Amino acid sequence: MRFAYRAPMRLSWLIVVGFVAAAYAEETTSLIAKLSDPKVDVRVSAAQSLEKSTDPARLGPLENAATTDAEPRVRLQALKALGPEHVGQDAKWKALRIKALQDKEPSVRGLAASQLKGQAEAIAPILAALQDERDYNYRNQMIVALDEHDRRVVDYYLSILPVKAGRALVLDELSRSGDPRVVEPLIKAARDHYQNAVSAMARTEDPRTLAVLAELVADPDDDTAREAIGELAYHPDRRAVAPLLARWKKLDGKQKQISQMTQNQLSEAFGDRGEDVPGFELSTALRAIARVDPAPCEARKAATGDVRAYLAAILPATCGTPTIGEILKLVGNQLDALGGKKPLTGAFTVDAMVAILPTVGTSPADAIKALGETGSRSNDGEAVVTVAADGTSAVLSFVPFIDGRTYRASELVVKTAAGWRVAAAMWSRPQPNDVVNKAARANTQLAFTELKGLGPADQGLEAAFLDLQRGTLDKDAAARKDLLAIGSGPGERTVGGGLLATAWTAAWSKRSSLANPLIAKLAPSGNTGWVIADVILDKAKPVKYAIRFRLFLMFDKTPAGAWSLVHAHFAVAPPS
Repeated sequence: MRFAYRAPMRLSWLIVVGFVAAAYAEETTSLIAKLSDPKVDVRVSAAQSLEKSTDPARLGPLENAATTDAEPRVRLQALKALGPEHVGQDAKWKALRIKALQDKEPSVRGLAASQLKGQAEAIAPILAALQDERDYNYRNQMIVALDEHDRRVVDYYLSILPVKAGRALVLDELSRSGDPRVVEPLIKAARDHYQNAVSAMARTEDPRTLAVLAELVADPDDDTAREAIGELAYHPDRRAVAPLLARWKKLDGKQKQISQMTQNQLSEAFGDRGEDVPGFELSTALRAIARVDPAPCEARKAATGDVRAYLAAILPATCGTPTIGEILKLVGNQLDALGGKKPLTGAFTVDAMVAILPTVGTSPADAIKALGETGSRSNDGEAVVTVAADGTSAVLSFVPFIDGRTYRASELVVKTAAGWRVAAAMWSRPQPNDVVNKAARANTQLAFTELKGLGPADQGLEAAFLDLQRGTLDKDAAARKDLLAIGSGPGERTVGGGLLATAWTAAWSKRSSLANPLIAKLAPSGNTGWVIADVILDKAKPVKYAIRFRLFLMFDKTPAGAWSLVHAHFAVAPPS
């Protein structure tokens, strides 16, 4: 009876599927016929409709339309309808695009180049097409399709750098090529006042460019000087301090007053254009240098009069060190690496643990999947660095902004033979407390999936966490003024161990239990470590309920050899 009941169901399903397939085939046949209609608009519309089809019968007629139709609009739409998905799989479709690079219509040539992006065999034909391309809109489309890392492409970019039309795009491509041959031409372009050349030069991150940035601060061309000042915020160098102060002395009284404003004051006074106001950009550059070098503080000590008062107003009490500057470069490097623009090895250790919540992955490759390889990415706040006592590990915290989504990042970075690299990281998105509490009371809050494959927990770190879970912050952590704690809700961020110690005792001590096995790992030095703990926090008011958290904690060894908390990051999964 069971079989007899199901057989008609299966038969009816087959009938429906067969009917739908026949209908699709009939529709495709009708659209193919319309590709030969004498009316141009009908042919264009048919090609547009066939773009949505998956029927292989459409390919031959579309190929014919893309190569032989007298109307450029039809050829363009037929090429769009074919799509780029077959290009890397079949030489026939690659050859079709390469042939289309010679089409009489610029838009067809540009689309063909775009569809050939990433195909090594297409570089030479695209370069050849570019030699004769006079339409700069589609010329730029071809340039973007090229691989900026290919030596032939770099040679071509360098050859057309003097051409003003399309130069901004060429400068951008050269800056990302990674070819050391581009540095000197970019330096010359910056000195020759090519628009955007200073930024392109700085993005190469070649040490030779830092001295040029300092030099260009004093350039008589105001646009070039201001571009150099702006880049110093991202590429700080002590050699720029003197020319920055010399430029500040030339400001008028109002501009000098503006230069001492805070970011909030500037925004209130000038809105979105505040950071471009002369004066404030000088302060931004000097503060950036002060974060990584003692030179601005040394200048403050030696200065007199209004210069001394200005530096006293804008600089921190103490300046940073070159080590902090090296670590801060990891922010941009990993954003580029996670976006596919730079190799992962330039930002992460080989065995790096990178958890982008609420996904399960624990590697940089998993992070790329979680974030997506395309889209805008930047740091949306001041990065904070705390270097460990032994100088070989540090805590890095910043605010990644990816495609309109704000994250909070906490990372353990370590010094390697190749430079500073991220060894362990957790990124989370803030969740509104009221929404999380409501989900927890309704028992609909998502739980974090157990992270696996990270090996056994270090016993010493595990004991340090359990002591914290059952008691209070250790005395060294409670006294630590730079202990940063990131909460799970929007805007929850405190600095100072005393603040966290009070909050922990009131809300966390003896109130949480482990939901998954503890992860506790050491940095290579053995003096710094990190812990991931999935816990359930019991809440008693107004009714009894429990909230699931993931904690990312970093510890450093005291001179006595005891583990002490140096950073805490609390995260919750979004409601289901």
